[in-house]
Amino acid sequence: MKLNDLSANYDTGRLGPQKRRTEFESLEQKLFYDARELVGISLKQSDKLKTPVNPMLFARRIDDNNEELEPVVNITLIAAIKIIAEQ
Repeated sequence: MKLNDLSANYDTGRLGPQKRRTEFESLEQKLFYDARELVGISLKQSDKLKTPVNPMLFARRIDDNNEELEPVVNITLIAAIKIIAEQ
């Protein structure tokens, strides 16, 4: 699995290891991978801030196509909320 190249000033001690995949079998697989990550980040921020945070606020990568990504993020967010509600 290929990961993003790190910039020379990336601080792995502070930011942790690079984990983002860059190779996928299909666009759909990439969209769901990115959506899971964005929803995870937004849920952590929502819990920290005690207010809902839109996952799309974190979609800032050059290769993010928000028109394709947003519906998948919504599906992923609804599924995550259902899981949380069942706990």
